[in-house]
Amino acid sequence: MGNEIILGSSKEFGIRYVPGWISDDGKYKFATLHLILTEQIIGSPNETCLLGTWLTKVESILENIQKNSEKLYHKVSSFTTLQSAAMIKD
Repeated sequence: MGNEIILGSSKEFGIRYVPGWISDDGKYKFATLHLILTEQIIGSPNETCLLGTWLTKVESILENIQKNSEKLYHKVSSFTTLQSAAMIKD
């Protein structure tokens, strides 16, 4: 799609946004939105969604990651891995 906008990096992590339309009464905005991980679009490339619903879900995911970031990796194993890498390098 020629009018798509990539926020972030499509090579690592980004959001693909293609403007859509507004309902006749002006209450609802639609767009094509996807998360992108390492150049892979998550979901159907042509799927349209209600903009407010999509943004609310992404904000919820972000909040959950911020509140539980310590659960994304184990600090001891991460530190041990860094130590091991440093020893191998030397």
